[in-house]
Amino acid sequence: MQETLTAVYSRWHRVAQADNIDGYVHRMLVRTFLDERRRGWWKIGLFGDRVVDSAVLDTGTEERTMLRAALDRLTPRQRAVLVLRFLCDQSVADVAHHLGCAEGTVKSQTKHALTALRRILGPATPDMTSTGGRQ
Repeated sequence: MQETLTAVYSRWHRVAQADNIDGYVHRMLVRTFLDERRRGWWKIGLFGDRVVDSAVLDTGTEERTMLRAALDRLTPRQRAVLVLRFLCDQSVADVAHHLGCAEGTVKSQTKHALTALRRILGPATPDMTSTGGRQ
């Protein structure tokens, strides 16, 4: 997100000319996310070690860590589809538009990604078939 905000600031003269500024910036955010996921681990700079006190961690940390590890095992497109659909609450049409693919591709990628997550996380995971009424 910080990279996207920096890019928006540095290219504001182009961003301001867009018909739909929100859509333009959202597309920049999605593309930055996908580019970051394609980047190899050796290109990521680490800036010091953080010591985390286990007493400070809340009870949901283990579940988040497990889910993040499972998401990392998905393909970049499957991960992007799940993030856009369920975290950003985007419709199938919006995700297809942002990723530059067909709506059917978004639906199949969502299905394959959820199936892979169920397989990775095992049978003790909650049911993830509900899409909140979205198609």
